Amino acid sequence: MAHYWGTSCWSAARIEEACQIADRYRLHAPVVEQPRYNLFAREVEKIYRPLFEYRGYGTTIWSPLEFGLLSGKYNEGDIPEDSRMANWSKDGKPSETWTKYFGDGKIEGTQKCLRSMKAMAEELGCSQA
Repeated sequence: MAHYWGTSCWSAARIEEACQIADRYRLHAPVVEQPRYNLFAREVEKIYRPLFEYRGYGTTIWSPLEFGLLSGKYNEGDIPEDSRMANWSKDGKPSETWTKYFGDGKIEGTQKCLRSMKAMAEELGCSQA
């Protein structure tokens, strides 16, 4: 029998529903959510905060480096051959994640943002990776 279990990428409403069902039937409710969370995906504080406070729910993070984007390896706007993103290309076309940040005129804005984050990390004495 499972005593602890968690969810991954569930909505707060779905988690609360699971907790209420577990309460109703005296089952073990989930105790942790694994949301996507990083410098680009910041919805966790808004979406899950009430659940975390009310239920004492925990979290473990999925994609903290946004598929490697925050590692610094894509700051120049190309896909290194040995990168994870290179392996996600299909039929020579970039992945959906690559297109989200570097497709259709987005490359300059993304690179500016990445360079700004790198400068802040260096100023704070933190590693970008």
